[in-house]
Amino acid sequence: MSDRIIQTTRGPVTGLSTAGVESFLGIPYAAAPVGERRFLPPVPHAAWNEPFAATTFGATALQELGEAAGGLPDVPEPIVLGDDSLNLNVWTTASDGEAPRPVLVWIHGGGFFAGCSANPWYDGASFARHGLVVVSLNYRLGAEGFLLAPGIAPNLAMLDWIAALEWVRDNVAAFGGDPAQVTVMGQSAGGMAVTALLASPAARGLFSRAIIASGVSQVGAVTEPVAEDLARDLLTAAGASVDVAGARSVTREQLVASLDTVAADREKAGTPLTLAWAPVVDGDLLPGAPLEAVAQGAGADIPVLVGSARNEFAWRTIMGVSPDDPDYEQKRLEGQHLYADDFFRRAIDEFSKIRAATNSAPTYRYEFQWRSTAEPYIGAGHSLDIPFFFNNLSAPYVEPYSGPNPPQQLADAMHGAFANFALTGDPGWAPYDAENEAVMAFDSDSHVVRGVVFEN
Repeated sequence: MSDRIIQTTRGPVTGLSTAGVESFLGIPYAAAPVGERRFLPPVPHAAWNEPFAATTFGATALQELGEAAGGLPDVPEPIVLGDDSLNLNVWTTASDGEAPRPVLVWIHGGGFFAGCSANPWYDGASFARHGLVVVSLNYRLGAEGFLLAPGIAPNLAMLDWIAALEWVRDNVAAFGGDPAQVTVMGQSAGGMAVTALLASPAARGLFSRAIIASGVSQVGAVTEPVAEDLARDLLTAAGASVDVAGARSVTREQLVASLDTVAADREKAGTPLTLAWAPVVDGDLLPGAPLEAVAQGAGADIPVLVGSARNEFAWRTIMGVSPDDPDYEQKRLEGQHLYADDFFRRAIDEFSKIRAATNSAPTYRYEFQWRSTAEPYIGAGHSLDIPFFFNNLSAPYVEPYSGPNPPQQLADAMHGAFANFALTGDPGWAPYDAENEAVMAFDSDSHVVRGVVFEN
């Protein structure tokens, strides 16, 4: 237990102290989104007078309880039951007499339908030791965060991200952080969240740098008609009226279950759901699709560190296929094209080129290229980079995904680059531009290359 009591705008909190790092877990940043608050924008949590014991992770958003339970190639996602799911965590070091430190805010991935900040891979202690104040957050997932029906404001999850960033602005100084130096970072759906925040006028001034890992994607946002069609099908499948009253009449568990019905129907109709839930281009909170907004200058003043894993979800076409199979190479290329290049890498290429052509703030580009030794199909797979840039190689489940003895020198290099970018705005190599196309290739021997290679 930490001896310190930190005063926040809602009340005092106490936390834990371990090996020189203080952690404050499960602090509510908004009221519980249940009962009368369900399907409404976030509002501040009720104040408290007695110290809040921020010693355990807070409730996670409702999600499919069997998702990402730890089977290859998923990542572990602990489920913490409870209603107060709009909560966040802080890692810091004692700062009496020290200058305020830059802040790193982490938004987790999980396809916008799963995930949580309690994932042990996301422990922020190593970044805190590097001189940062680290914040991670939970937000509404699935229908609770993205359902668009009459009476429901678009992008409730996005409003949650903004509410958490406003909490950081108003409270992080009490933990030793500098609210004028905030880097927002996310991976996968979390990276798509950061890309959407870059494009959102409502997020202006809440962060000054951005790290986007595997999160610039062609499926990073949907139009209002697409979102409305999904809401209609989902609520109809649940036997409810297509409006906020109907949504509230259905339990959260029933909404999760109804999505399976809708997904099966779409699959039979030949229009499968690629990503059921995503930020909605509503013309207000998200004025346009993220890549279009970037081309029009959104976030041009924000330095960005952006990249992906080389093979991402390419494993989908070769998992369980022997390398000796005569069709193995064709299937491998199919997976690389569909689930790595087309899904992420080409969008990141376009994003980087757009920012270079529009004279934006520096864009630093990287690619994680180290291949797992656990199973040949994983390669440099989706999420394999997380324990490296968080420097958490000893966390549960890392070794089954990475293989034995994942290289600490790679974690040192990648973690150091991400930390230095959050600290200074410079990860340690030249910005990407049309002349040099500098890309840091993180591998056993990390080095800068010119551009990325797309296989034929």
